[in-house]
Amino acid sequence: MPATEYLTTPTRTPRSAWAAAPANLTGLGLGYAYLRRPLRVVAAVVGTLVLVVVAFVTDASSAPWLWRAVAAVWLGAQAVDGARIARRGPRPARGTALLPVGVAAAAVTVLVAGYLGYVAAGRATYAAAVGAQAEGDCATAAPAFDAVTGRYRLTLADDVPAAAARRAECAAYTAASMAQDSGAVTVAEDALRVFRRDHPGSVLMPHVDERLATIVLHRVDTAVATLAGQTGAARAPPSARRSRPCCRSGATSRAPRRRPGRRRRCRRSGSPPSARSGMRSSARCCRRWTTQ
Repeated sequence: MPATEYLTTPTRTPRSAWAAAPANLTGLGLGYAYLRRPLRVVAAVVGTLVLVVVAFVTDASSAPWLWRAVAAVWLGAQAVDGARIARRGPRPARGTALLPVGVAAAAVTVLVAGYLGYVAAGRATYAAAVGAQAEGDCATAAPAFDAVTGRYRLTLADDVPAAAARRAECAAYTAASMAQDSGAVTVAEDALRVFRRDHPGSVLMPHVDERLATIVLHRVDTAVATLAGQTGAARAPPSARRSRPCCRSGATSRAPRRRPGRRRRCRRSGSPPSARSGMRSSARCCRRWTTQ
């Protein structure tokens, strides 16, 4: 028997283009795995990983529509290539193609749902960060903004560049606040005024104005206290006037100015001041005597 009779041409398993094309839209080479093309599976996975890494490193959020177009072309090319390969071989029966088509659709659905959840998580983190920033709590807002510009960068949403700008606002405000709290009032005031100039529409503006008002009030209080001290020194009480003994008790009282005539008349009388006045208490005696 001729040996050639035992040689048979391998038959290709029928594959559905409606299953291969959607499966390749995942970017994970699932359509190529369905078509039994291992090299293309590796190429698809490596190409997708390289695309993701480059997009992350170069901050794809700065040009979101460009990267959306790149991703669409990459995934679309894999889908078209998978459908083309599937059409080269025999087509499966209608009943047998339903399962692979359903699996491919489920894979695409899971991938889309995962990406939408990723986008929703990024938006929720950004909203929480904005709320904390509006309360002046940059200690909480800053890590959240870092998360938006970090692990949620590939959402390609407008929140990513906005989070970077708000993160810069928090950094400037935190530096000014720390300077003011440490006692560097002049440095803090300069930083706060620069903040007002560079970020006029920031949600931190009420807190910046409050800190500037605190600095101004502190300076006013300091100036008032200094002026009060200088005025008090200028109005210091004069030295105690000469005291003299008064009447019987020996108490002392300040002697007011008296006219010379009365002084001589009091001296001529020769009587003690207390006897001439007729006052009992020494204090009243002194007052009576000094007015005569």
